[in-house]
Amino acid sequence: MLVVTACFALGAGCRGESGKSDAPAKAALAELPPPAPAGQARRIDITVDDKGYHPPAATARAGEKLVLAFTRTAESECVNQVIVDGKTTDLPLNKPVEIATTMPATGDLVFTCGMKMFEGRVAVAPK
Repeated sequence: MLVVTACFALGAGCRGESGKSDAPAKAALAELPPPAPAGQARRIDITVDDKGYHPPAATARAGEKLVLAFTRTAESECVNQVIVDGKTTDLPLNKPVEIATTMPATGDLVFTCGMKMFEGRVAVAPK
């Protein structure tokens, strides 16, 4: 089970609630899922709606190959795009879009909506 924490950045043009809590994020780091089989990427399913990303945070190992699978479920223009690793990708309504990436050695892999009002992240787990 993956414990997550809300990490939303809100501004004009998007609806939702802001909030951030470090305690659940630290708990999530303790519950790192098992890695994908050798040669495969681990998939993280992320739903996007008018309140942000669900889950808004996850953890991964440094250098781990991931597939972030975003499914937009809201009509909102704010969430019709996602920015990952500086690349903007359109998110069609109710159709998963897979984005392959590799975790950095340290820090977080941050993703935002096209308007940069909502934010999510994958944190590198401590060794």
